[in-house]
Amino acid sequence: MFERLLALFERFVVAHEALAFGTSSPKAGGGAVKAATSEKEVTAADTPAKKTRGKKETAKAGPDLASLRAKIKEMAAAIANGEDDECADKFDDLLEDYNVRTVTKLTDDDVEEFHDEVKALIDEYYDVAE
Repeated sequence: MFERLLALFERFVVAHEALAFGTSSPKAGGGAVKAATSEKEVTAADTPAKKTRGKKETAKAGPDLASLRAKIKEMAAAIANGEDDECADKFDDLLEDYNVRTVTKLTDDDVEEFHDEVKALIDEYYDVAE
């Protein structure tokens, strides 16, 4: 037990001297650190390897989902306020096909496809100049 405590204390002294040497001026020398570290040679095999983290996945280069959602909401409002009930019924059926009750509950994966279908629905029933 005493030997382990002595070994820990020696490691503390060596680390303390190494820190003092690293922060001191070049004129201060460093013979004590060199002597202390020469007793125990540190090799690359003794030090643990640096762990590298994997690269994070970059966001897929798809359309801007926020702008598509805004366009879908705008088109849904136009359909709801429009005079064609058949178009509104088909829009409701389209919502049921995606298992959602409102446009805001669409999943990110379905937004682009839903936008294309609503756009085709509006083009079919209304004359819209872009």
